[in-house]
Amino acid sequence: MTVCNQTTRAPDAPAIRRGHNFAQVVAGARQVFLEHGFVGASVDEIARVKDVFKATLYSYFPDKRMLFVEVVRSKQMALAHALQ
Repeated sequence: MTVCNQTTRAPDAPAIRRGHNFAQVVAGARQVFLEHGFVGASVDEIARVKDVFKATLYSYFPDKRMLFVEVVRSKQMALAHALQ
C-alpha cells in the first residue's frame, strides 16, 4: 500500500497554510458548498458552521474560490487513497 503525503498543486498556485483549524474549516466549507452550491455559499456561513472566526478562514485561504479548490482536492485525494 502506497501512502501519499504530498499535496499536489499547480506550480503557480499559492501555498496554503495549514494549522490547527484547517481540517475543520475545509469540512465546514464542504458542508456549506454541498448545501448551497458555490455561488450560494458564503464565507460567513462557513465560519459560523464550524465556529471559527472569519479571519481564521482567511488566514488559510485568500478567497472562497481557493477554499472550494481545496475542498475538491481533499476529497479527490481521499478517494485516490481509498482506491489504492
